[in-house]
Amino acid sequence: MISATEAKAAVRWKSILAVLIAGVIVLIGQRIPLPGISEDALMQFNKQSSGGLERLSILALGIQPLLSAYLIIEICKLAVPKLGNWSLATPTGRRTMFMLVTLLALVFAALQGIGIAQSLTSLGLIAKDPLSPMLVIATLVAGIAVLAAIADRISIPLLVYGGFWLTLSIFSLHRLSSDISAYLELLRSAAIPLADFLIPVAILATCFVSIVYLSERLARSATVAGADVFAWSIVLVWPPFVAGSIAGALTLLVQMFDLTPETSWQVDGFMIVHTLILIAVLPAVLVLYSGLATRLDPRAAQWADKKSVLAGLAAGQLVVCSVITIASAYWATMLSGAELIALAVVFWALFRSVRLV
Repeated sequence: MISATEAKAAVRWKSILAVLIAGVIVLIGQRIPLPGISEDALMQFNKQSSGGLERLSILALGIQPLLSAYLIIEICKLAVPKLGNWSLATPTGRRTMFMLVTLLALVFAALQGIGIAQSLTSLGLIAKDPLSPMLVIATLVAGIAVLAAIADRISIPLLVYGGFWLTLSIFSLHRLSSDISAYLELLRSAAIPLADFLIPVAILATCFVSIVYLSERLARSATVAGADVFAWSIVLVWPPFVAGSIAGALTLLVQMFDLTPETSWQVDGFMIVHTLILIAVLPAVLVLYSGLATRLDPRAAQWADKKSVLAGLAAGQLVVCSVITIASAYWATMLSGAELIALAVVFWALFRSVRLV
């Protein structure tokens, strides 16, 4: 019979192994170039586009097609509560939803792959024959299929869709490390003052720690009340992404119907409108996810301070998203607020899984 200590050790090693496997797969995938492109052409393209090797790798699409598919499904689940209940409450529902997400992601990957193949052909980076573009498209779709498999096979205790969030966080970390390296190089060559490096790092660190604290606060409060922390983890990560996508779509509509065509749409105006819409939408989205979690976890009815905890979480997510949006206009090392929140929540969930208790 397995002791409690052995069970905890198994969970810790499983979490560590999940991070290592996902990290290695993504790292290798970002260094395998798309087929049919010569090394010389690849280097020249990277110089012209100021990009890295991963932009022409088999994982060139990143996590975006999978994220877009998840967002569509999540919005549908919020719009149709019965669908949300079914998709999370039963193994059949979870499997069906994942298959639908994967199918949508592959369709998005194919559409984006067509655009990339056409661009590469016009740039003369691949041969102008029917096979080469098809090979590029198939490779990009296969890359998304690999990421979907990682998201499906890897799990993180305390976090719904843990494999997906882990994969997204790995991409975010890779991008963040590249940005920080670029800043350090500029700092070394005295091209920027020290403050231009320290200020964004301080902002990121403060926001990161704040989200970790709010996640731990929710987990402890839910545990004391006898609620299921795993079921409530959906309120930690999804609201910023869903609200951000809705705010982005509404902001584009505002831009499209701008009544002053003689003046160009300013970046500051876009940022302000997006932030204001996000402030209005995010709390509503969090309330919807709270309702979904409550239906999945009847024990939450005894959670006395649930409203205050969720209000604090909503306020924290709003502050982080708003601060990061504003700061990104001045410093290029910024992730989006939603990405930073996901990164912090994944760190929190992993830390809770591997720490000694």
